[in-house]
Amino acid sequence: METAAHELGQKLEQRTCLLVIDDVWDAAHLQPFLKGGKGCARLFTTRDASIASEAQAVNVDEMRQSEAVALQVQGVRGLQTGAARELASQLGEWPLALELAAAMMRGRVRQGDSVAHAAKRLAKIVERKGVGALENPTAADQRHRTISSVLEVSLDLLDAAGRERLAALSIFPEDVAIPLAAAASVWQLDEDDSEDLAQRMARLSLLKLDLERSVLRLHDVMRDWLSRDQRERLPALHNRLVNSWPDWRNLPELPGEYAWRWLPWHLACAGRKPEIEALLWDPLWMVHKLTATDTNALAADYEYLNPSPEAELLRGALRLSANVLAGDAKQFASQMVGRLLPYQESPKIQSFLSALSAIAPECWLRPMYPALHPPGTGLVRTLEGHADDVYGVAVTPDGRKAVSASKDETLKVWDLETGRALRTLEGHSAPVWGVAVTPDGQWAVSASWDKTLKVWDLETGRALRTLEGHSDQVFGVAVTPDGRRAVSGSQDGTLKMWDLETGRELWTRKGHSDCVTGVAVALDGHRAVSTSGERTLKVWDLETGSILRTLEGHSASVESAAVTPDGQRAVSASRDDTLKVWDLGVGRAPRVLERHAGSIYGLAVRPDGRQAVSASRDCTLKVWDLETGRAVQTLKGHSSYAAGVAVTRDSRHAVSASYDHTLKVWDLETGRELRMLAGHTDAVLGVAVTPDGQRAVSAPEDQTLKVWDLETGHELCTLEGHTSAVSGVAVTQDGRRAVSASYDDTLRVWDLETGCGLRALQGHSSWVLSLAVTPDGQRAVSVSGDQTLKVWDLATGRELRTLKGHSRAANGVAVTPDGRRAVSASDDKTLKVWDLETASPLATFTCDAVVYSCAFANNKKIVAGDAAGRLHFLLLEERTPADTGQAEARPTSFWRRR
Repeated sequence: METAAHELGQKLEQRTCLLVIDDVWDAAHLQPFLKGGKGCARLFTTRDASIASEAQAVNVDEMRQSEAVALQVQGVRGLQTGAARELASQLGEWPLALELAAAMMRGRVRQGDSVAHAAKRLAKIVERKGVGALENPTAADQRHRTISSVLEVSLDLLDAAGRERLAALSIFPEDVAIPLAAAASVWQLDEDDSEDLAQRMARLSLLKLDLERSVLRLHDVMRDWLSRDQRERLPALHNRLVNSWPDWRNLPELPGEYAWRWLPWHLACAGRKPEIEALLWDPLWMVHKLTATDTNALAADYEYLNPSPEAELLRGALRLSANVLAGDAKQFASQMVGRLLPYQESPKIQSFLSALSAIAPECWLRPMYPALHPPGTGLVRTLEGHADDVYGVAVTPDGRKAVSASKDETLKVWDLETGRALRTLEGHSAPVWGVAVTPDGQWAVSASWDKTLKVWDLETGRALRTLEGHSDQVFGVAVTPDGRRAVSGSQDGTLKMWDLETGRELWTRKGHSDCVTGVAVALDGHRAVSTSGERTLKVWDLETGSILRTLEGHSASVESAAVTPDGQRAVSASRDDTLKVWDLGVGRAPRVLERHAGSIYGLAVRPDGRQAVSASRDCTLKVWDLETGRAVQTLKGHSSYAAGVAVTRDSRHAVSASYDHTLKVWDLETGRELRMLAGHTDAVLGVAVTPDGQRAVSAPEDQTLKVWDLETGHELCTLEGHTSAVSGVAVTQDGRRAVSASYDDTLRVWDLETGCGLRALQGHSSWVLSLAVTPDGQRAVSVSGDQTLKVWDLATGRELRTLKGHSRAANGVAVTPDGRRAVSASDDKTLKVWDLETASPLATFTCDAVVYSCAFANNKKIVAGDAAGRLHFLLLEERTPADTGQAEARPTSFWRRR
C-alpha cells in the first residue's frame, strides 16, 4: 500500500488529478506530495480533515483512465483491474461518480456482499441506465445521468428516512459549509443522532463531513440532483430551519456565522420577504449582523428584495460607511445618521433615524446637520488601505476589480463590489506612478519612479518580470489591445515598446524635449498618443516607432491623454486647467472643454466615446460631453487632489485615485449632488483673543508670537523662544498668560504682561500642532504629530497624562466649558471625545476627510472642520444606566419564533 501511495503521489507532481482516500490508505504516505506537489485538486477522505485542508486547489472534471482505474483498485480492496476499467469507462472517468461508485461498493462489502458482486451490481445499473453511452448531447447531461444511476445504488444503503433527510440538505446554499446543528434542525434530530446519520452519509461519499469544525458539505452536482424532486417541499424545509431559531436578534453561534449570513436567504426561499424587509430596517438586528459578519454581508441582503428608493438609500449609506465600520462597528449609529440626514423628510428614514438612539453606544456623536457624503449621489464607496497618495488606477475588463498605484511604493488589487483589498503588490523601491491592465484581466503593468516597470500576475500577486531600460522615472504605461506589448513614457524623454511575455525592449524613441508624462494606445493597436511637459502631444506609429504628428495648443504641461474607441479623436488634460479634444486625422483641437479650478491630472473616455471623465487638483472629477464641450456632472468627495481616473467597461462606474490616500467608486448614471455645509477650503493660522477682548495673540510661521492691541491695531510685543514655526496658541481665562504650540515639539507658557517665557513643556516626540487651556487656567491639552494628546500642569510644566488612540497625527483640540472633557481632530479622519481624568476615549466619529479643527459650543455640541471644506455639527449624546436598561428591555416579540 505504501508503494501505491508513493506512485500516486509522484503523479501529483506532474499534473492535476483527484485523490480518493479511505480506511485502507495511510494518508501520511501522501503528506509530502500534498505539501510540495503541483497538482492535487481535491482530497476526498472520510477521516483526515487536516490533510484535506492542505489539498485545496483548482477542481478538475476528468482523469486519465489509468489513474481512474488505479484509484478504484486501491480504494476498494480486492477489486479486479478489469472490473475497475469497465466502471471507469462507463462513468466517463469523472471523479465524483468514481468516488460514489467506490463508496457504494465498500458499503455493500461491509454489509456482507462480495467485491465482485458489488461491482457487477453497479455495472448492471449503469448499463441499464445507459450512462456509459458517450453520445449524450452534453457533458452536463452525461454527468447528470451518471449521478442518477450511481446514487440509486448508494441510496439503497440508506433507509427511506435517511434518503429523505439527505435530500433535505439541498435547501442549503451552494459552496457553503453546512453547520451540523443546522442540518439537525432540518432533520429534526438531536445532536448525537444527527452526527451518526452524517457519518453514515459520509462513508457512502454522499457528503463530506468535518467533525472537528462540525460542518458538512455537498458537492454542487449532488445538491442539484437532490433538489430536482423537492421543489414543492423546499419552502417548508426553509421555514423549518428559520423557525428553529427562536430569536432572530440573538441567532445561534454556528460555524462561519452561518445563521447571521444566511437567515435572509432562507427567508427569501421560504417566500417571507416582508420579514426580510423588517430585518433590514431594524437597527438592532443590523448592528448584531455587522458585529457577527461585515458591512458587505449586510448590504448584500438587500438583493433578496425589490428594494424601495428608501431601502436603496439605506444600502448606499452602508456602502459609503463600509471603510469606517470595518474598523469600528460602534460608529454604525453616527454614520447612518450622518449620511441619511438629507433624506429625513421621508417618514421611513425618519423612523429609522429615531430608532438609532436606542441601539447607539452609551456615549456617541450624533450629527446635527448633513456633512458626510450622502447616498444617492455619484459616490458609491471609498477604498482605503494605501499609506500615501494614490497616483493612478486601472480597472479590469470585467469591471469587477481595480488596481491602484501609490506613492507608498505598492499597488493594490481591489474588489469593486465589496471594497476589499484583495492583495498588495510589493516590489518597487520608489513611488508607483501609473498602472495598466492587460485586456484579459490577468496581468497588470506598473510604472515607477525607480526607473522600472513590473509585470504582475493579478491572481497570485507575484511580480512576473521587471522591465529595465529607462534612465529616469517612468510616469506612464499603456498596454496594446492584444495584451502582448506595453508602451512606457519616462522622465528621460523617451517612449519604449516592450514585449510583455519576454520582458524584452522592442524599441526606444525620443521625440519630446521634456519628460513624457503619459501614454495612451488606440484600440486598433497601431497608434499611441504621448503627453509631455513640453506642452505638446505626439501621435506615434507603433509598428515603426515614427511620429505621425505633433499636437500643439496647451499652455502648460500635458499630464494625460485618452483616445476615443473609434480612434478618431484624443482628449488631453493639462496643468493649464483645460481639456482639449483633438481630431487625430488633421491634428487640430476643434474644441476646448470648460475649465477646472485647478490642474487636470487624470483622464478617461467612456466606452461609448461620447463623454470623458477628468480628475483635477481642485479635488473634483468632471464628466464632459465631448460633442458640446460642456461639463454635465461634477463629482465631489475627495479631500485632496484627484490624480487619476478609470472607467469600467460597462460605462456605469468610474474609479478615481487621490492624494488623500483613497480611491473612490462613482456611479456615472446618477452623479447628482446634494447641498453640503461648506466651510474653509484651506488652512488658517492660529490666533487667540484675551477674554476682555482687548488683545490678540497671533501664531505666524516665523517662529515668534505677537501680541496685538485690538483697539489700535498696534503690536504690543513679540514673544521669542521657539525654534520652529508656531502652530497654535491659547490664552488663559484671566488673560495673563498664553500657551503656544510649535513644530519644534514643545509648548511654551508666556507672561503676556512682560512678554517673558515662563516655562517650556517638553514630552511630545513630534510637532505640537494645537492646544487648548482648561477654563480654570490650570491645565493645557496639546495634540501632536506623534498621534497623542498630553495634559499639562501649567503651574509646574509637568506632564499629567498622555491620551492615546489616534492612528495618525492629531491636528486640533478643544476643551469643554466644565474642563472635564476634550475633543481632538486627526489626520485619521476621526474626532475623539476624551475623559481628561481617566484618559479614556468616550466616543469616536469618522468624517470623509482629514479633520483639522474642532471646538465645543457647550459641554455637548461640537463643531469641526475637515480638509474637504465641510463643517460638522455634532451632539454628544449619553445614556444613563437606566436608559440602557430600558433599551434592552424593549419588546422583541416580532423576532421570537414559535
